[in-house]
Amino acid sequence: PIDMETQGLDLTHDGAVVFARGTTLGGDDGIALAYALAILENPQIPHPPLEVIFTVDEETGMEGATGVDLSELKGRRLINIDSEEEGVFTVACAGGARATITMPVQRRAVYGPCVRLVVEGLQGGHSGVEIHKNRGNATKIMGLFLSRIQELMPLCITKLTGGTQDNAIPRSCEVTLVAMGSHIERINDVAQKLQDEVRQQYDEPEARIYGDDVEAFGGNALSTQLSSKLIALLCSVPNGIQSWSPGIAGLVQTSLNLGVTNLEKDSLKLTFAVRSSVNQEKVDLLEQLRQLAQMQECEY
Repeated sequence: PIDMETQGLDLTHDGAVVFARGTTLGGDDGIALAYALAILENPQIPHPPLEVIFTVDEETGMEGATGVDLSELKGRRLINIDSEEEGVFTVACAGGARATITMPVQRRAVYGPCVRLVVEGLQGGHSGVEIHKNRGNATKIMGLFLSRIQELMPLCITKLTGGTQDNAIPRSCEVTLVAMGSHIERINDVAQKLQDEVRQQYDEPEARIYGDDVEAFGGNALSTQLSSKLIALLCSVPNGIQSWSPGIAGLVQTSLNLGVTNLEKDSLKLTFAVRSSVNQEKVDLLEQLRQLAQMQECEY
């Protein structure tokens, strides 16, 4: 509800936790900065010689860490303070990568009743620290929703948007399409059944899945064949936990998150955040995405 370009966060607290009204407030970097500044400020805290580095753009791709000049540093040991709990120190971290699959599309004028499909109300979360919490990915669920509707009637997709950041589990996804022989009651029968399944399968008690009519008759859409190919891609891409650590109970070893999906004028783009504490597993997962893109005649 605020303009992030010109307005600051509306901060408050409940006596124990500081938080922002109406938006999220990242905690991991803030704690790291506070630790470092407290040590620098207080001459009474004993410590060996320290060099403290602050970087920017951590959440959007580590651009600061990538660009920092470390040539003048004398230290040879690194302490990375990137945990979100006071008193908890992370002694290792997963390697990450971003991957994008781009499917070229062509549009044409298609006439027929238009329908909007919505998956919303999911919890979302951070794809690094909350990927193990059994939360649904709205875009993957939308792929299943589309697949089931497609069994009942031909579809021509005009719009698809899901997710906001590649490292955030999508909380919502929306599709607009031209559905030949559409009956909104049939679509919502599918939606209700899928909603029940999602609430049972995932920790998503507030998940909502539904369709509604749009006051339009046709649009600039993908063909039924191309729409079917798009749906197949959404359903087939991997997502979530891929392996657990064999040595540390409860630790996710390799995962990926389908974070942002957007149907543009001439392409569909799917962006993933890939993480693994085993480099070869990360490389193998990226290769799996590349091979899948090649099979679907997409760019990677």
